[in-house]
Amino acid sequence: IDEILAMRKKGVSLSDAVVLYRTNAQSRPFEELLLRERIPYRITGGTRFYERKEVKDMLAFLRYLKNENDRSALERIINIPPRGIGKVGLERIVERGLDAAADASPAARDFKAMVRLLREKQPTRPLAQFIKELLSAINYKNYLREAYASSRTWRADEFEERWENIEELIGTAKKYDQISPATALENFLEDIALFSSADTIDVSGGMLNLMTMHLAKGLEYPIVFLAGCEEGLLPHARSIYDPEALDEERRLCYVAITRAKDLAHLTFARERTTHGERSRRLPSRFISEIPEHLVHYEGHDLSEPELIEEWETD
Repeated sequence: IDEILAMRKKGVSLSDAVVLYRTNAQSRPFEELLLRERIPYRITGGTRFYERKEVKDMLAFLRYLKNENDRSALERIINIPPRGIGKVGLERIVERGLDAAADASPAARDFKAMVRLLREKQPTRPLAQFIKELLSAINYKNYLREAYASSRTWRADEFEERWENIEELIGTAKKYDQISPATALENFLEDIALFSSADTIDVSGGMLNLMTMHLAKGLEYPIVFLAGCEEGLLPHARSIYDPEALDEERRLCYVAITRAKDLAHLTFARERTTHGERSRRLPSRFISEIPEHLVHYEGHDLSEPELIEEWETD
């Protein structure tokens, strides 16, 4: 982002740059920081992180657990996963309350029991842990798998991508684990509401492009940023032990780099929060395959023996 701000000060249009990433979930930290810095951006071929279906589902559950009068949240979650509560049952819950509705419907009774148990747990659990328990209570992973991992969907890895967004949300929630659970949930929902309803930002200087590497084929930009050039992301963890899949990841990296007309920035983190846990990261093996005379390194020496040894071992 510092590079982008410096570029903007020199009069370069934001539209001349693109941030590419391997997985959709990686857009979340960029979106938050760009909003904070009031830098306009567009996500090509996708939706903003907090507008993605699975993220909105989880946030609706959290909002309803915090406020039982949040009708929009209730309408979203009442049949996620399907529990057989129809329009009449929903109206009964809204008009008479969950207790009265539970007396008339076994499905509403089960929903009431689940909500009560989750509301009891929430003030006693760190936020990230509570979201994991919520996911387990509603069997959400299986719900996503059944919805998106079948042959009917247009992309075979859609389930994995959606679950990665859930894991990114858990990682975001972990930042609130140092404060009391009740306050953490309230602050978390308030912060996300601010991101979701950001004021209009001046777009006269163009808009920064964000997209996955898969969607960049055929496009070109003067300046390209490849984010997350790390083992486990690029190449993706699912491909590391499959030679054919690894070759496909290498081709994807090549396509991403060659989107740059003038300059390509390849970035990686030494540590990253994944699955809600902090872990050490290794730079992508693909960086070592670029001819040395074409690369300028900043802040890290990729000739370190232990890195080369780990690439070769993998």
